[in-house]
Amino acid sequence: MRVRRACLVFAMTVSAGSARADHWSLHGLVAGDLALTDNEFAVPSSDNPQPDVYLDIRPGVILQSEGARFIDQLIAQAELIEYARHADEPTWNGYGTWKGILLPGPRTDMTFEVDGSTGQVNSLSARTPADQATIQVTQSGPAAMRSADGLEYLGYQATRETRLTQSAFGAWTATDDNAQMPTLTSSTTAGVGIGVERLFHHDTVSLNVAATYLHLEEIAPPTNVTGSHLLNQLNPQATLSWIHDFSRKWSGSATTGVVFVNELTPDPYALQTPVAGATGYVVASALVGYTDVWGHASASIGRSVSPNLFIAENTLTDSAVLQAAVPLYWLDPRPSAHDPKLALLGSLGILRTQIINADDSSKTLGEFDVGLIDVGLTWAQSPGRTFGVRYELMFQHGNAVAAMIEPSFYKDTLFFTFNIRYPDDVMPKMPKTGQSNRSDRSDVAPVGTEQVVPDPVDPPPAAE
Repeated sequence: MRVRRACLVFAMTVSAGSARADHWSLHGLVAGDLALTDNEFAVPSSDNPQPDVYLDIRPGVILQSEGARFIDQLIAQAELIEYARHADEPTWNGYGTWKGILLPGPRTDMTFEVDGSTGQVNSLSARTPADQATIQVTQSGPAAMRSADGLEYLGYQATRETRLTQSAFGAWTATDDNAQMPTLTSSTTAGVGIGVERLFHHDTVSLNVAATYLHLEEIAPPTNVTGSHLLNQLNPQATLSWIHDFSRKWSGSATTGVVFVNELTPDPYALQTPVAGATGYVVASALVGYTDVWGHASASIGRSVSPNLFIAENTLTDSAVLQAAVPLYWLDPRPSAHDPKLALLGSLGILRTQIINADDSSKTLGEFDVGLIDVGLTWAQSPGRTFGVRYELMFQHGNAVAAMIEPSFYKDTLFFTFNIRYPDDVMPKMPKTGQSNRSDRSDVAPVGTEQVVPDPVDPPPAAE
């Protein structure tokens, strides 16, 4: 009955999707996975991991409109997860995204995005394509999650070579591990930043300064070894970045800077502990990228200081990540550079995350090693119909101290996926709102509904 209800919702959205006008379009969406896993809730091997088969159905709608100076897009989806071994415990979730691009004047552009979701931590990876996988320390067990975030970006082209930028963001995540005596987290982060970019022939150099506020709280049961904590921090930072285009397809970038971790107030759960002083951390990253009409490939390494909202901790992380979306022309009987039917998507990454000690921010407390292999093969029957198979291996291992915060686990999952959109074509195309890896910004291409249907092979916009 639950599956029938989900299908009915999708049928209603599809019937509505045929209504279109010159300046807006409405589409029905349905995506889903049939998944087989050897560790359903990512628990340690000592906790008797349970293999399972589950069906994840995500019906929804996409509404997009275009004005003379404004394009916006709204995506809303419900999610139903049915487990074979836990058929009496289905999970209902929901999430949505709104994006907007505003052009107030010929030299100014603004970008907005707001996201909200509910769900289980163990099912989040299926919502993004394999080439956009996120690698980080996560909660184990059947943890429930609620989250909301938003961002704003303003760019002003002061001269042909100089660009001024301003940005602001905020995010909130709350989790519940659903134990008999639960551990609850509530994490909030917000920040603002300004920057200046200088364009040269094939290079862009930028300087950015920003400040981030963190409010990270974990309420643990009395039996928890690490106990509860509340962190209030203000972390200013400054970074210098350089992007170089080696050719029309190859580019590289390097960033270096410093982040200061500054505790504002004492922890109310440990009032006897004095407030830690400010500590500076050097951060750096480097990336080599390849961009073509078919997609992308990149390799990056870096060190960063950032909050982990799932575990309510500020962290120092060293990472190495490979990501790519590659067409398989030789397997296509009718290959096309702009519309390949088969594509290989994947992410491979490993990171070492150290918990910054709240009592003394110059030290770290506990260390996690996290790895991910996420590979998918997709077949695009048409621009709005994609089917695929995907394999994901996750592991998380913590030392003795880190294991008291989150236990270690291994997890293998095989997905059979589908993504359907009707009507197929989304007009107008919504430009990407992510960070460009090229000095000429040619990789910021229109992508349609990349959060719902993987479109790694959309061509870049025609030159003006």
